[in-house]
Amino acid sequence: MVKFSVVIPIHNEEGAISGVYYSLQEVMSGIGEAYEIIFVDDGSHDKSLEVLQSLQDAKNRDLRVIALEEHLGQAKAMQAGFTAAKGAIIITIDGDGQFDPRDIPKLLKKLNQGYDVVCGFRDHRIDPWTKIISAKIANMFRRVLIGEKIHDVGSTFRAYRSETVKNLDLTKEKLILMTAILLKKGYRIGEVKVSHYPRTSGASKYNIKNRLFTGLSGILKVIKLKK
Repeated sequence: MVKFSVVIPIHNEEGAISGVYYSLQEVMSGIGEAYEIIFVDDGSHDKSLEVLQSLQDAKNRDLRVIALEEHLGQAKAMQAGFTAAKGAIIITIDGDGQFDPRDIPKLLKKLNQGYDVVCGFRDHRIDPWTKIISAKIANMFRRVLIGEKIHDVGSTFRAYRSETVKNLDLTKEKLILMTAILLKKGYRIGEVKVSHYPRTSGASKYNIKNRLFTGLSGILKVIKLKK
């Protein structure tokens, strides 16, 4: 029986994958419960899939790899991971190495205090200023429109009880609005501060135009949710 499933959607992260995997393996092994680590390759055109296959060839039995045939976006990659996950608790983390897997026990400790979802809050976010400002604007609008008090709605470093995410049918907008959707469904959401580091390889997959357009679409969806 698997208790924890760690889901990592990736797209062109060949330089970060091994480090993320072995860091996750060390942390999850230390927790002392059965776990699986699921990488979802979202149609990468670098050597990401080759790196993942080499890790599997090294007989890492905790590793599962899902390879999407084409680039479908983070939401669909995340959904594929949720669907495949066997654990009662699902942990999501980016594959770029900016989050620290050693913060996972903090997420789980908070989850055990009666929450259904726990979000990692990047108190000192290390990202380009365009990302940081657009995220602050989105957080402000969501706080005003629906009273969502989560500090960092854009963080994908989270722990979920599996029943909260199994039937979401994620789209790009739904992924952005996931915490608002789950709050509307009556789930309890908490947050803890987590570390955040600069990228050591690769590049961000989202430019400012995409973020602003999707953010505007998301705000409109939030208004509909409120109604």
